[in-house]
Amino acid sequence: MKIRLFLALSLLTAALSCRDEDSLTRHLACGVRDPLNNLPWLKAQMDDARQKKEENITTVVATEFKGQQYIRVYKMYMSCSFCALYTCDGNPVDMSGLSTADQQALIKQVTEGQKQVTLWPER
Repeated sequence: MKIRLFLALSLLTAALSCRDEDSLTRHLACGVRDPLNNLPWLKAQMDDARQKKEENITTVVATEFKGQQYIRVYKMYMSCSFCALYTCDGNPVDMSGLSTADQQALIKQVTEGQKQVTLWPER
């Protein structure tokens, strides 16, 4: 009986400890742990912001839209909060390839969506 209980608890623990590697958390975005330091293009942008003393006016947000993750790098002096939107590989998002409805939905997700995580500033 004890062996069955142990096996059942072990299986339950293993199942609950599994994580979705594509999930979106403060420490995991674009399938990378610590994206601010482990995505080379994003690290370069943050290093540049620090060098220019702009890290205190920079916000980095990871968001998900239609199963894809994106990263928005926003500086307070920018007039467009979704203009610096990147794919996980660091390429700017080309909105012209999207339908008008998808463009509007993506902009809404980026600016006020539910599934997003602030990567910087650290809180």
